[in-house]
Amino acid sequence: MKRIFIILISIIVVGFSPSEDKRTPLQIARSIADRILNDTSFELKPVLQTPQLDIQVINPGGVTGNNKGINYALSTISVNENCKLKFGLSYNSPFKIWINDNLSFENKIERGFRFKEIAYAIFDFQDTIEVELKKGINRILIKTLCAETASKIYIREISEPEEPLLAKFIPPLKGLTGIWAYIGTFNVISKNSIDEIYPPELGTQLYYNYDEKFYSWQLPKQNILLELAAKEDAAYKRESYVEWMYPNGTVLFALEHLANSINERKYSEFVEKVLDFTVTHYELFRKQYIEMDGFRSANHRLYRMGMLDDASAPALPYINAMLNKPVSNYKPIVDKVLEYVS
Repeated sequence: MKRIFIILISIIVVGFSPSEDKRTPLQIARSIADRILNDTSFELKPVLQTPQLDIQVINPGGVTGNNKGINYALSTISVNENCKLKFGLSYNSPFKIWINDNLSFENKIERGFRFKEIAYAIFDFQDTIEVELKKGINRILIKTLCAETASKIYIREISEPEEPLLAKFIPPLKGLTGIWAYIGTFNVISKNSIDEIYPPELGTQLYYNYDEKFYSWQLPKQNILLELAAKEDAAYKRESYVEWMYPNGTVLFALEHLANSINERKYSEFVEKVLDFTVTHYELFRKQYIEMDGFRSANHRLYRMGMLDDASAPALPYINAMLNKPVSNYKPIVDKVLEYVS
């Protein structure tokens, strides 16, 4: 059975053909395994975070430095023709959206934030709105009321999977490169301050003098994410073999079988190193995905947990390790997968 397994993995990875390669299946399997070990880096590299999945993330408190009060976010939407488009919304605080000075949506209470990527380019948002856009440039203004919880809003055009989006978000002010500009924090006037009118609602200016204070537009800071590094001489660079993903789960599972078949510890030690690396940096990767909106950050599938690619196969080497010897620090990861699969 193990010999069949080795032959299978050889065929899948290198397209094994007896007429082209005189090596034995075991020799081919070992060459593949050695290349994987040689090509794998266990280093992290800093990368500037960029918008992903066409999801607009509005987080005013992180820009103005004050989570309590009224903040505004400004952008523009460009479309090639007059149209009606649907947008998905996820949010946690009171807020209003104006498009071309027309109120398009409002929420007046704090809510639990809910968002899920349930398949590629398919998302579960809290709400959906339909808005009319005119050909050319459309102004979008968002007003948030932050109380105890920092405000966060996701906006994305709803489209068919893999279809290009019709709306393009572009910088709202000349000379700026940021898609969103923020201004605030305005002190709240009353408990119903989401309905009180503040200067940005009266028109776009470069700055405002309000309540004896000057307010000007600001750009959000660009976060740094720590991503999995790829070696310069690696044959495959798109993802690291350390990345939590379906094919890597099967590769690690196969390496463990190979190690047991030929009694070669370096392969099982490599698998253990990958598993321990994931556990060691689990909270870092989780923070980047959950708190920093890193939708495609390192090991994002482990926290997305929304489809087959995120579960089952990536967990195989962890389950196998726990079967061979109880390893408590792997259990939280396996339990997370078990809950999703169940």
